[in-house]
Amino acid sequence: MRRVQLAGNGAGAVGVAAAEKPPEFVDLDLDEVGDDERLATDFGLGPETVERLRKPGSRNRRIAVAEGLLLLVCYAGRGGDEGADQSDTRLALLVAADRVLCVRRGAVPEVDSVYDHVSRHHHDAVRVWHLLALLVLEIAGRMESGLDQIAGRIDRLEDVVFGDPEDLPIDELGQIRRRLIRDRRYATSLSMVVEETAADRALHVEHRSGEELTAAAEAMTRQERTILFALERANLLQEQIQSLQNERMNRATLRLGVVATVFLPLGFITGLLGINVAGIPGNHNPEAFWQVCGLLLALALMAWGVVARIHRT
Repeated sequence: MRRVQLAGNGAGAVGVAAAEKPPEFVDLDLDEVGDDERLATDFGLGPETVERLRKPGSRNRRIAVAEGLLLLVCYAGRGGDEGADQSDTRLALLVAADRVLCVRRGAVPEVDSVYDHVSRHHHDAVRVWHLLALLVLEIAGRMESGLDQIAGRIDRLEDVVFGDPEDLPIDELGQIRRRLIRDRRYATSLSMVVEETAADRALHVEHRSGEELTAAAEAMTRQERTILFALERANLLQEQIQSLQNERMNRATLRLGVVATVFLPLGFITGLLGINVAGIPGNHNPEAFWQVCGLLLALALMAWGVVARIHRT
């Protein structure tokens, strides 16, 4: 756990008056906390709030609790490079009059970056809502980096797919589309959470902080538009792959039809001549076998020519 003092006052928590002294930013790693009782005792939190801090869920939300305003933040993990850890990052921010409590599990680079910034500039202009804006901008930057890598992968897949390869990259494209859909869900909900926070009159967000939150929400909205563009490209690639698969299926069906057309009369004649009854023509003729073989070859060539002519027309 680490702490740093912020500038300004603590106004902005739901139902909580401004603190007499500047609030502090507390960064808490749950892996370092022993149990819920310690978390409740050290920070004076109720059991419901402690439960939400420990299990932030999988959606970006803002919840008014007895201690202040609880912001649940979720976003995709590392970038879009192949083989990267794609696990989601989940953290919670409890904004109260006297502190901003950030609760996470393990190392979160975006939180580390915000904490370093606050540590260097906490005497200048780092306020409660400025802190949230910084975090959202860091998350937007992480998304932008991941989307740049995904765009590079889509570029490569476009070259591969339109080259009509033998092995189509169906699995890789599916992974990219799932990642983009997940990123869009996170970007949309996080942008809404920040916009609602900036516009909430009950929070008494000062004008400067409101502008910073709005700018952070706009940055997340830009990432959402980038995600939608990348998702559109991925969907077009998916359609191209389906078109190639249909074309290959049609060619395979055509080949099967040609083979069936050629061998259908041959199978009929050989089956007819294979009837084990008396009176079969050529039964006692030593040249009958070769005559039948010649007839079958002529029929096969004739059927092949008919199919080829139909196919050309």
